[in-house]
Amino acid sequence: MPSPKMRRRYIIDCEVYPNYFLLAGLDIDNDDVVYYEYADRDAIRDFMMGNTTISFNGLDYDLPILAHAISANSTLASIKQLSDQIVKSKNPSWMICREMDLHVPRGWNHIDLIKVAPGVGSLKIYGARLHQQRLQDLPIEPDTVLTEQQMQDIRHYCVNDLRTTLSLLNAL
Repeated sequence: MPSPKMRRRYIIDCEVYPNYFLLAGLDIDNDDVVYYEYADRDAIRDFMMGNTTISFNGLDYDLPILAHAISANSTLASIKQLSDQIVKSKNPSWMICREMDLHVPRGWNHIDLIKVAPGVGSLKIYGARLHQQRLQDLPIEPDTVLTEQQMQDIRHYCVNDLRTTLSLLNAL
């Protein structure tokens, strides 16, 4: 009998703009980076079901965003609206998800490092504590309609966050 497919482990991060949605994943074992955009929703569903994912604050942000992104009724505008609601609202994301009747699939195998990292801090603060080579804030305001070049810039920014998250994982 063939053995079951081995789950790969990916650090993940999402970026959301009015005209752009990105899920990036860094394969922990071989340092390859994969990118999925809004048009890749079926591939996103398969990626999330078939791998173990690790994030910083993913339970409260990335996973609800991804769950909505793969839903039949999502649009770039509705993903951006959910992102803004999670980031700007004083309500916890679980409450926002309940109001939207949005459910993160139970089959997603996910680890959120914010839940196990000592103390309280942003990913950038943890990166600084770990002497990360490059720390970068979001280079483009989140309400900007991105050009093709800016989309590439966001990809590079996202990879930097993936590497910072990997450093945190290794330190933990």
